[in-house]
Order: sequence, then C-alpha cells, then structure tokens
Amino acid sequence: MSPRQNFADQFSELLEFFYLLPIGVIKFKGEGSVELINPESSGLLMPLIGNAGLNNIYITLRELMPDLAKVVANSSESLGVLVDQGHPTAGVANHVVSLSLTVARVREDTYLAAIEDVSRMSDLLTRLTRSNTELESFAYVASHDMQEPVRMMLSFTQLLERDYHNVLDAEGRQYLSIIESSALRVRNMIRDLLDYARLEGGSGDFGPVDMRLKWDMAADNLHQLIAETKAVITCDDLPVVNANAIQVTRILQNLLQNAVKFQPPGQLPLVHLGVTQEADGPVFYVRDNGIGIKPEFVEQIFEPFRRLHTWDAIPGSGLGLSICRKIIERHGGKIWAVSSPGAGTTIYFKLR
Repeated sequence: MSPRQNFADQFSELLEFFYLLPIGVIKFKGEGSVELINPESSGLLMPLIGNAGLNNIYITLRELMPDLAKVVANSSESLGVLVDQGHPTAGVANHVVSLSLTVARVREDTYLAAIEDVSRMSDLLTRLTRSNTELESFAYVASHDMQEPVRMMLSFTQLLERDYHNVLDAEGRQYLSIIESSALRVRNMIRDLLDYARLEGGSGDFGPVDMRLKWDMAADNLHQLIAETKAVITCDDLPVVNANAIQVTRILQNLLQNAVKFQPPGQLPLVHLGVTQEADGPVFYVRDNGIGIKPEFVEQIFEPFRRLHTWDAIPGSGLGLSICRKIIERHGGKIWAVSSPGAGTTIYFKLR
C-alpha cells in the first residue's frame, strides 16, 4: 500500500469516527465559516437554528456564548458555558435540554466547539437514583419480613430440644443442632442486611467524636468475645474527629471483632488501633496478628457477603467490612487493607 493510500485510509477512518462521536463537534474558522459539523451537533442545535443551515450555526454559537470573540482574539483562551434551552427534544414532550458548550482554538484561525446534552446525564442519574432507592427499600422490607419466620424456626427448635430431648436419639439431636445453627446464621445475616440497608438513609448527625472513647465502647460491646479469647487490646493516643458517633462505634466494633476472630487456633489475639497524621487529616489503622489474607483477595473482603472461610470455620455474615466501607465512604473517606498469610492484617481508614 502506498503512503498516499495509507494516509487516505487513516483519514477516512478518522472522519468516520468524527461523524459517530456521541457529542456534537463543530470545526470553524475565525471569520465564522463552518468547515465540519457532525450529525450530533445538528441534532442538538437544530431547535435553535431552525432550517437556516450551516451558516447560521456560527451566529447561534455567538448568541449562546457572548464571549466567543475573546477566544478568537486570544490563542491561549478557551471558553465553556452551560445553556438551558426551553425547547422540547424531538419526540420527547416537556423535555428541557441543557447544553454544555466548549470552544477552543486548535491552531491558527481554526477552532473546535464541543456540544453535549448534559440533561441526558441528569436523566440517567435520576433513573439510577430511583432504582437504587427502590432496591434499598426492597432490601429493608424483605429483611424485616424475614425475621419472623426465622424467629419461629428458632423457637420451635428450642421447644423440640427441651420437650423431646429424651425421645430423640443422638442423630435426631444432631439434626436439631444443625437446624438451630442454620437459623441463627440466617438471623445474623438478616440483621446485618438490615443494618446495611439502613445506611442508605444517610450518614446522620455529625459532631465531635472522641476516638479513644469509641474504641473503649467497641471493646466493651465485645467483652465476652475478648474474655473468651483473652485478646490484648491496645491503642495510641487518639484524636477527636468530626463524624457520626454511632457509626464510628460500629466501624471500630466490626474491625475489632474481625481482628479477634480471624486468628489461628489457640493464639492470643493482639489488636492495636493506631493513627498517623497526614496533610489531609488523620489515618487510623487496626492491626492484628491473625491469619492474614492472600494479596489477591484483599480487595474482595470489602464486598457484600464475600467470605474467604466457611461458616463452620469462622462464623459471620460477610457484611461487616462492607458496612464499614459504606459508613466511611458516606463520611467522605476511604478504607483499605494490607495483609499477607500468617503475618496478620492491617485495616486503614480515613473518615474525610
């Protein structure tokens, strides 16, 4: 293939790409003549220019962007503007278009205008918000309604165990134990799912939160687990932060519980809450001496219902770290982990 033919093919592909762009693009000269315009531009501007043709597009741009002359006069300038047009989109009644217009010089006396209907993004965001709200409502209602049958399962299992203990043989009692254990597991999952759904309502009231006080409160809430495992719980001198007090306690309690639970059999858990000060605020971390996590699974532990171990090995719903992440993100912060098998895990988080 000759260089000329190769150039022609590349230019043809580039031109095809230009005409298929999902945003409007217009190439014009400083005196106002339009050199190229793609179909998306015509569709967006047609309600404004009518059927006057290409010559009117530059006039329309000047009307929408009074400072357009500055771009033409100054090679270092570009100009952007948001224009709300009260005309309906073709075939869509009562739809008001918001156009985002940007003009910039690309070379001597040649300019590009980019035009986008940002109302499309707004409509998409509205639909996504509505869908998420409906999903959150469903999760809350479904979880709430599921609690009663699970409660009945537990109640009747305990009645059978009490009233028919001497009638059942060892195998029958084992079956009852399996049913009760499974019902408890479902109940805990439902409770965590309810907590997870409730978080969608917002991050709540913010105020001064003493992190040392909340760490002590989290440890007190887990006093039975800590006593059974003889875990050693320590912390640095911790600052006061602006946050939601109840949700911060939940973060610390979930992280502390995981740090104590995920340990090799017979090992004394050592858990420390520390803090480092960075330019944009404090970064907290919960470090343990537990079983650790393989690097390829570190990101997955924050996903809902993601479990790396069986229920029999380590009980849990798989929502604890997901709840932590959701709370922290609603505070404007982030959470991440550093770990390796046999070397423990450190969970870092910043609240904003």
